[in-house]
Order: sequence, then structure tokens, then C-alpha cells
Amino acid sequence: MAGDTKPDDGTKERREIADIRALDARLSGASYAVIQRMNNYKTRTDAQGAVRRALQKHHVEPLQDRIKIVLARYERMLLALWHAAMNGDVQAIREARAITDSVVKLEGLAQPERFELTWPAIEADTREKAREAGLGPEDEDAAVEFVRVHLAL
Repeated sequence: MAGDTKPDDGTKERREIADIRALDARLSGASYAVIQRMNNYKTRTDAQGAVRRALQKHHVEPLQDRIKIVLARYERMLLALWHAAMNGDVQAIREARAITDSVVKLEGLAQPERFELTWPAIEADTREKAREAGLGPEDEDAAVEFVRVHLAL
């Protein structure tokens, strides 16, 4: 009988699409619990399996290529906001600044702030705080000595 073979109902294709969605979500930072809920998997292990299958079947760009892709996306987003930001739209300015901050971090351009702490600066700050707290000269000296001892200077 011709009806003995089961027709292709698209199950394999739906699974592959779900696997790709799971991988995309994982690469975007989603937890396996989120991926489980998003694709209606029974367990987190099923979500992990979907990500693993997608990784095996599909090429994942090397890190540098992914960074270039993300930077290109940021550039497109920034270009879309630029006119509004330049015309004073506060929300567009905030979004443009956030995008710029992300680009700076991604490209490694952000440098940590450096503070040089010296004992004279620490002592002066301690004395100032002691005076602001209403301490007398003796207590001010005691506060300075306390800080010196506890900072092992």
C-alpha cells in the first residue's frame, strides 16, 4: 500500500531550526534554563544537547570574526541613531553613548583609572575626615595612627 511510508512532516527541519535558535541564544548569553523555556525542551540537558548539535552542524565564526560582526552591527545601530542624537534627542544620545561605550570595551580601548596613593595624601585625607567628624587634635592623631597601622605603612 502506498500509504505505508510516513510522509516527511518537517520534524527534522523544525528540530534544526530549534537547535540554531538554541545556539544563537547561548551565544547571546542565555542560560540553558532560558533556552529550555524558549524552545519548550523537557530538561536543561535537552537544551544543552540542542546547542551541542548546532555547534557540530554549523560553522561558528572564530572570535575575531564575531567581534568584527558585532562591531559592524554597532556601527549600523549608531548610524541609525546619529541624526536624532545630533538634533538633541536625549534618548538617542543615551543610546549612542551606550553603543560607543560597548565599542570601546570590545576594542579594548578602555583604560582603567589610575590612582596614586601616597602616605602624605592618605594622612591629609584622614586628618580632614577627622576634623569633619568633630574630633579634637588628640583624636585626629589617633585616627592617623590607626590608619597607618592598619594599612601597614
